[in-house]
Amino acid sequence: MSPSPTPAATRPEGALVARRTLVDDAQQEEFSRLGYLKLTTLDPERVERLRAVYAEIFPEEQQGFIPTYAVAPPDRKARANEAVKEVLEPVVGPLFDRHRAFNSSFLMKWPGDDSALPLHQDTCYVDERVFRSAVVWVALDDADEDLDNGPLQVIPASHRFDRLPRGTRTWWPYDEVASFAEEHCTVALPVRAGDVLMMDNGLIHCSFPNRSGRPRLAVAISMAPEEAGLIHAVGHDDPTVTLHDVDEDFFVQHSPYGLAGAPFPDVYPRREVRPIDFRQFSVSDLAGLCDVPDDLVAAAEAEAATNGDGAPGPDDGAPGAGPDASGPAPVEGGEDAGGGPGRIGAAVQRLMMVNNRLIGHAVTLQPVYDPADFAWTRLLEDHWEEIRDEARAVLETRRVPRIEQVLGASQGNQGDWNTFVLLALRKRVEFNARRCPVTAELVAQVPGISSALFSVFQPGTHLPSHQAPNRGVLRYHLGLIVPEPADSCQLRVLDDVLSYREGESILFDDTFEHEAWNRAEAPRVTLLLELDRPLATPYRQFNALTQRAFTLYPEARGAAERLEQLEYELNGAR
Repeated sequence: MSPSPTPAATRPEGALVARRTLVDDAQQEEFSRLGYLKLTTLDPERVERLRAVYAEIFPEEQQGFIPTYAVAPPDRKARANEAVKEVLEPVVGPLFDRHRAFNSSFLMKWPGDDSALPLHQDTCYVDERVFRSAVVWVALDDADEDLDNGPLQVIPASHRFDRLPRGTRTWWPYDEVASFAEEHCTVALPVRAGDVLMMDNGLIHCSFPNRSGRPRLAVAISMAPEEAGLIHAVGHDDPTVTLHDVDEDFFVQHSPYGLAGAPFPDVYPRREVRPIDFRQFSVSDLAGLCDVPDDLVAAAEAEAATNGDGAPGPDDGAPGAGPDASGPAPVEGGEDAGGGPGRIGAAVQRLMMVNNRLIGHAVTLQPVYDPADFAWTRLLEDHWEEIRDEARAVLETRRVPRIEQVLGASQGNQGDWNTFVLLALRKRVEFNARRCPVTAELVAQVPGISSALFSVFQPGTHLPSHQAPNRGVLRYHLGLIVPEPADSCQLRVLDDVLSYREGESILFDDTFEHEAWNRAEAPRVTLLLELDRPLATPYRQFNALTQRAFTLYPEARGAAERLEQLEYELNGAR
């Protein structure tokens, strides 16, 4: 009889469970920041028990890198799965906050150059727009660079780089930067036998060949929140991925590789079909999130631009900025429109990359800020009802454009999202600002203000998880019209889930992964601002230069005309 899939947890569409991974606060903080962590150390007796399980179930000598979950017959995988859970769960289970273990595997690196594990992310086992999962990796042999037996190599914090589904035949956006990343962005994790590491399943990692002359063995087991339904993603030639609900037995009976050339089993129902972007990450994209010297980035970009042979590449500009390139106005979570930037855009991107690194040295980055630490937030809160009345008058008398009309590209929102722009690229949108004189005057007093708008999330609208690339700005929301019931309109920034309240402020860093939704039956309206991040000299001056450079983007230069045209199309003559 075919297994029936584990049902997904019941929740409103687009909702997010505020779920921590670990019980210990300090461990949770480090894990959220880096995407990996040393949890504990197994006693020698448990290490030997695991080695004995491997020797009994998988006695054959082989070659290369052998993950048993991908190649072993289901009966042997099932035996290994139960034996590993029996050994590991009593030790690691209590360290997790209401998680369940599944899908264990032995990871053997036989000696030889073919034992390298290329740069990759693990399969996504849960819907990462809602939950996160992790792998517990246990060393059964010492592994480090001195032994030259292929220790784990990770890119710190890379679990926040993207949220593309990963499974069978799914898109891998790092092909063009894999060699660069392995050489310049990875960090080795040396271990002794018994060391227990954990990694977010989205963390980018690899391991180099085992040249020690001796096999190197490890074991891994996956951990998912108890209420999270398990999924498996299947990619297609068109820009879509199908997500299927599966159960724990799915990972015993199948592997992503074994399904690559076969129809997906009918017993596992289709949850949804998601559109995806087939864009490849560039060196600039990756290096902007890693501590890579500028000269190495420039050299790699130059080689990519000439296809490595001195000839111009197919695109005379730099790699495309994708959906996070800065545009005329901020979007809900901070992700702005933009396509391939050309020569000018590429120069701005490089400037932003340097600025991002400088800011990383200048301040301690944090996802959410206390609005009370910024004096100007009190000014807006004191006048929130006047701002609300102006917003309400606009929405009752004007047709307001959708965000994709303003920015010229879809932002990935599910449901309608409308905006009324008062300030774009540090310039007043006069025909809108004069309808809201109180609001326009108040936002002009915010230090470093660059954009201001009324953001309207229609009922049921959800903006999925994403990140913006620009550390030089912060995002601000002031709740103006927030429908009941309470907590139906929320913003998640990394592990913080914030509920909108009328007259209350939210201030956050949108370079951290975040999402927003309105589960109420009426629109949610906020005042949304983008402002320069407060910095000390000389970082402040360099950041100011970087932010003003965004006005050079072709999309940015056309912002005023686009807004005027929309006003004419929607409401007639201004």
